[in-house]
Amino acid sequence: MPERAGLVSAAVEASAGLAEASLLLPDSTNVTEWLLKHFLLNDGTVHGAVTGDWQRFGNLAIRHVGSEAYLGPGAAPYPADAATFARAWFDMRDMHSLPAYLHVANQGLLQVLGNVSTTAYNHPLDATVDTKLQEYITSGTDITVAIFILFGLSFLPASVFVFIVKERVDRARHLQLASGLSPGVLWFGHYLFDLSTYFIACLLCIVVFEAFGLPAYTGHNALPMALLIVSYGFAVIPLMYMLTGLYSVPATAYVSAMVLNVAIGLTATLATFILDWFPTLVALAHVNELLKNMLAVFPQFCLGRAILNVARHEYEYQYSVVSAALVGDAAPAFQSAFQWHVIGKYLLAIWVHALIWPGLLMVTVHWREVGRCLAAVAKRGTRGLGPLAEDQDEEMLPFDGSATSGIVVTDLHVSYALPRTWRFWRARSRREAVKDVSLHVMPGTCYGLLGVNGAGKTSTFRCLVGERDVGRGVIHIGGFDMHDARGRALQHLGYCPQVDALLDRLTVRESLQLFASIRGLANPQAAMTIGALVGFLQLTDFVDLETRHLSGGNRRRLSFGLAILGPQSVVCLDEPSAAIDILGRRFLWSCIAAMKAMNKAVLMTSHSMDECELCCDYFGIMAGGRLVQHGTLEELRARFGDYFSLEVNAPGKTGVQIREAIEAAFGSAQVLSEHGSYVQVRLPAAQCHPLHVALQRAGNLEQELEANLMDLRQATLHDVFLNIVQQAAETVEVAKGSLNEAM
Repeated sequence: MPERAGLVSAAVEASAGLAEASLLLPDSTNVTEWLLKHFLLNDGTVHGAVTGDWQRFGNLAIRHVGSEAYLGPGAAPYPADAATFARAWFDMRDMHSLPAYLHVANQGLLQVLGNVSTTAYNHPLDATVDTKLQEYITSGTDITVAIFILFGLSFLPASVFVFIVKERVDRARHLQLASGLSPGVLWFGHYLFDLSTYFIACLLCIVVFEAFGLPAYTGHNALPMALLIVSYGFAVIPLMYMLTGLYSVPATAYVSAMVLNVAIGLTATLATFILDWFPTLVALAHVNELLKNMLAVFPQFCLGRAILNVARHEYEYQYSVVSAALVGDAAPAFQSAFQWHVIGKYLLAIWVHALIWPGLLMVTVHWREVGRCLAAVAKRGTRGLGPLAEDQDEEMLPFDGSATSGIVVTDLHVSYALPRTWRFWRARSRREAVKDVSLHVMPGTCYGLLGVNGAGKTSTFRCLVGERDVGRGVIHIGGFDMHDARGRALQHLGYCPQVDALLDRLTVRESLQLFASIRGLANPQAAMTIGALVGFLQLTDFVDLETRHLSGGNRRRLSFGLAILGPQSVVCLDEPSAAIDILGRRFLWSCIAAMKAMNKAVLMTSHSMDECELCCDYFGIMAGGRLVQHGTLEELRARFGDYFSLEVNAPGKTGVQIREAIEAAFGSAQVLSEHGSYVQVRLPAAQCHPLHVALQRAGNLEQELEANLMDLRQATLHDVFLNIVQQAAETVEVAKGSLNEAM
């Protein structure tokens, strides 16, 4: 018998998962270390090893008795303490490892004794019914598909935020409303467009379901799934509209809405779905039912639970079919997914949402009309032209109270809430922005509303164009009350905001066509009007260009064109010449003159006094929220500018010399400004009459001083404005001082 030492290999023929290669090792080998180091050999097919005491093993010999052979002791006696010839090492994770490597040990024994080999075969038993059902359950993907559906439907409704928030921030929405568009029509148009795009996505989802043949979403479940997804659009889109007012940045609004939809529609849905698998825990089951009832107020959760219930319902049906086939029973009948516990209650909840959220949206956008109806029910009194304020003289009113043409504002009072402080929780205080303002803009005239920053002219303007509610008072536009007939009043109003409120993706032609339809112009008339207006605005070369690509001046021209488009009788211009060059300003001034010639009432605000003096017939000056003075330029000049201004610049002369010469020619003078050889003085009007004499004196003074500048003029609107504002500020300071003394 040859001696066997070291590594001995034995080939094992195996089938049905037996090891394809095996190893025999000496006893001195650290088998655990060897397996860790050599596990990846032979593509990871080594799952064990065999060790043996081959020296002692060689003492055995085959003895022949007759024709039979058997194993017996050899020449050397077999040691009595040797109990093990060989060991088989196997991996417990592999069920076939133990018999395979036990066979390897036996194969080695037979080869040592008589060079005999054997072959082992493996015949696995068929899986049981429970095993096959478990394999079916773990092989399904419908739940995973449902999760991806919910994730996608979290992004789709959030996309409505982008345009709506941008439209509001850019004030394009308000410009449409100020042009006479009904808020209900505006939101209904948004609703139809967003629903149409949502339905396209729904159709693509259904096509994908049918293309891949997913059993949970096709066949007998196709109608419930289609009805669920379509109904969800009617419910979630108005809900998204209700949340758009919380944001001022479109990107932030989109991300926030997406996170909200994922949190409610996916995370909360999966949480309650997982808790459904623990019905034996009674307390947890009650909490889960409470959560599902509370979260049903969100259409996102109703959709998520319904889709997961459809997938689970299909799983349970397929499981029962497979189970019946394995045991030989008849297949059970399919139960419709419209059952109350599957999708019935959630589909009903989605329909309720589809009615509630659009209704709340309409109440929100028509809250002024709702408030008027509630006020009428509460009998708060009738509205009319209010009485004069106690501190406002009758002669301050620039119109007869019965006049209703153009713009009529009576006792306008506006206040707004101050931001709430976080240090102390208390009711929000309110600040008066406009106090008892009354004015009248007559047809064929231009009224300039002037004031320093914070004087209240912007708040007044916003009330006139319907952007802010009136606290007290009445506004008539074209003879219609802004409170009782808001829509009809705004149809008579053209509005050019301070910031261009244009829809960036529309061309010049499309923008004009949109506002022509809002104004109610018929197609033939609208086409002619738009063509003439484009030429008048000198925008012919840009008519098919998107407004976002227009220059600042051309955008301003288009905004002005939108204000004068249509038959409206009143035009409100807020800083109309902002961002316009001198040629554009001259064009604008000529347009204002043309509107006055067309008997339109024009109300404008501007910080350019020269522009107002050129365009306006009447002026109203506001300070501290009040209309402190009004009238024509001559009337205001007679009260607050009854003087002449003289400017002199005489190189080589000192200021003292120039002042002495002026006093010698005109008498006493009030120095307004003095810088080197430049002097500006104010002369009483009595000292400059007659005017031709004053001009002659100025000419003589120019020759005497050899001046290169000699300007004698009446007080301008700029001078009058400064005097009125300064006087109003002094009056306020005196009133504050008297109040402090009284306290």
